[in-house]
Amino acid sequence: MDLQAFLAANTQWTEENQTLIGEFTYDGFSAVCAAVQKSMQLATELDHHPEVTFEYNTVKITLTSHDAGNTITDRDVEFAQKFTQ
Repeated sequence: MDLQAFLAANTQWTEENQTLIGEFTYDGFSAVCAAVQKSMQLATELDHHPEVTFEYNTVKITLTSHDAGNTITDRDVEFAQKFTQ
């Protein structure tokens, strides 16, 4: 799936300055911890490590491929797709 199609279908993700940013709101801290854990599992599975920040009920995931010149690649979109599922 190309980036623009992914963004059109997944409004919680945006593109800014060659970075893919996902912002998610959850019902509480336990759900936030589960989302962070999911991101950690995906990072290991895909060998692609995002920046993940979280607060009481929100998680923000920032993806860019440093080894490709700090740009969005298929690896970033794949991570975002799998996280969103």
